[in-house]
Order: sequence, then C-alpha cells, then structure tokens
Amino acid sequence: MSPSVLAHPPWPISFRRRFTATKLVFISAGAVALTLIAGLSFSTWSFLRERKALAGEASQRRAAEEQRKNAQAAQAREAEQRTTAEHLLYVANMNNIQGAWEQNNVGLVRELLEQTQNSPERGLEWYYWQRLAHLEQRTFRGHVADVILVAVSPDGRRVVSGSEDHTAKVWSWQPVEKY
Repeated sequence: MSPSVLAHPPWPISFRRRFTATKLVFISAGAVALTLIAGLSFSTWSFLRERKALAGEASQRRAAEEQRKNAQAAQAREAEQRTTAEHLLYVANMNNIQGAWEQNNVGLVRELLEQTQNSPERGLEWYYWQRLAHLEQRTFRGHVADVILVAVSPDGRRVVSGSEDHTAKVWSWQPVEKY
C-alpha cells in the first residue's frame, strides 16, 4: 500500500478561502450565535433572579403567618387569663359578701353586689344575696301579727297593708330596681 495523498490544502487555508468567499454568511451566523448566547444568558439571569425573589417572598409570607399565629395564641392566652381573673374576682367578691353579711354590714354587701351585677359569672348566689340585701325594702315592719292583705295605689307610690292584729298601715313606696 502506498501512502495516501491529501488533495486539499490544510484547514486554516481552506477556512480562510471559504470565509472570504462567504463572508456575509459567517458574519450573520456569528451575529445570530451571539444574540442567542446573550438572550440565553439574560433569560437564565432573569429566571434565577425571579426564583430568588419568589423564595424570599415565600419566606416572608411564612414568617408573617407565624407571627400572626403567635399573635392569635397570645390573644387567646390573654383572654383565658382575663376570664380566669374575672372568675376569681367574682368568687372573692361572693366570699366578701358572706363575711360582710355575717358582720351585719349590709352597705358593703350592696356595694359588692353592685360591682358584680354585670359579671358574666353571675349565678344563683348573686340573686340570693341580692334578695337578702334588699329584703327590708319588701318587708312591712310595724305590724304585731302576720300581714294578710296588701294593696298598691294606682300610681304605685303608696302601699296599704292589713294585718291579723286588725291594723292597717299606709306606706310610701318606690319600686326596687330589677336585678
């Protein structure tokens, strides 16, 4: 076998000849390639920047949601503590009423009842003490025997009571506030 012979000139010379013959095609192809590379680079850079911004936004959203949950939990704890404090205050006031009643301090009993009249804890005990504290306002004292007859004037300002001791008494009367 004989050595082979190359029939074309070395590639740099071949490239130079083709470039000079088709200069416009090479320049156009180079411009298109540069434009594609620049566009791809800009798109990649924009995509990465957008992705980073979205990740930061999601992180901020999670942090804001956690802060909102913490604030709601704190409000719930505060409401529970307030409810517990109101309950303990009401119980303490009811105990103070018992002590004041045992010491015949009706004024203090009435004052404590007034302080607790709007309490959401108010129960039967409050109505019991209210009734006892205002009992004398509904009691006709002065008859020796049991009262058997009571009549109220049409204007509601006078009350007549009759007793088994055969006496009648006229009383000035003002309605007691409902509780």
